[in-house]
Amino acid sequence: LGQEVNRLADLNALAEHLEPLRDRRAVRAGAERPGRRRPRELDQLRREQQQLDREVARSDQTPNDQNPQKPIGSVLDGEGTQNENFPMIHADIPVANEILENSGNKITDLQTIIDSLKQPHSFDLQKSVLLEVNAKYEKDRKTMNVVGMLEGSDEKLKNEYLILGAHLDHVGTQANEIYFPGANDNGSGSSAVLEMARAFANCSERPKRSIVFVLFSNEESGMHGSGYFAGHPPVPIEKTVAMFNLDCIASGDSIHLGNGKSAPELWNLAKNIDKVFTKSSIENTWNGGGADATPFHQKGIPCLYFVSFYSYTHLHLITDTPETLNPSLFEKITKLCYVTAREVADGNYKRETVVN
Repeated sequence: LGQEVNRLADLNALAEHLEPLRDRRAVRAGAERPGRRRPRELDQLRREQQQLDREVARSDQTPNDQNPQKPIGSVLDGEGTQNENFPMIHADIPVANEILENSGNKITDLQTIIDSLKQPHSFDLQKSVLLEVNAKYEKDRKTMNVVGMLEGSDEKLKNEYLILGAHLDHVGTQANEIYFPGANDNGSGSSAVLEMARAFANCSERPKRSIVFVLFSNEESGMHGSGYFAGHPPVPIEKTVAMFNLDCIASGDSIHLGNGKSAPELWNLAKNIDKVFTKSSIENTWNGGGADATPFHQKGIPCLYFVSFYSYTHLHLITDTPETLNPSLFEKITKLCYVTAREVADGNYKRETVVN
């Protein structure tokens, strides 16, 4: 992934594209009249909705589905003290059926029964399983966010802030045998934040507002890093004009801009830039923040969530490797985020009231 980051064109060169974008007439000239859509646009919207439906289905794949969910890596165990004497297993279907074989049941049959009766269906397996767990449970463990700031150039606007963030963690290893690389989730987002930090730092003309770059810890265990940052901000929350979250931005075929229903003006700014420049984003969006944007949304900060569409094929699987990434899409999303960030940091966006 680092090699792909180094392939990115110098983002500072994008500054030359900003001036025409500030002339809103250039954007409006190519816009369709409100309320009217061409047949091709309707077909595109239908295709996007079909893809979204497939994404939702993929997130809840049970044994009776055509493509059941494979065992995934996870460190999300819930709040509070864990019962270290009650190990949890996420087993593949063949393993589950092997455990069930003496009972005369198969995992698909059990799902049918439970779905039909809407109640548990417990029984004696007629089989014993020896499970060896070698783990050390630590209720509390020190971790940290990685934070840097580029001070703005304008005497007044430098006291206002844009936050660019991505989570740095993934789900690690299991039993010293299984390794989850996390190239897309979220090596891609954290690499993009580092690349943008380098580009802004090397820019001959610094942005007017200050930019805070953050790599959050512990997103996978429950957004602890971003939650702590939003609750203990190093800069005033009331002076934070926007937060951009980058999560899973290098797999798939197009750009998805999230949280547009909660921050429509910010979303429209990014969409207008995309129409002129990257031309790769879909129309669908959502509200309420999402992942590491959520704690900031809850504080009333307008957020944009940058993610690639069709991004979760290898989510939390051992196949989330650099070879599965889409480098050109990764580059487009990073550039779109950079140009949008430049617009916001140069004072061309006024903090809006968040819609819940």
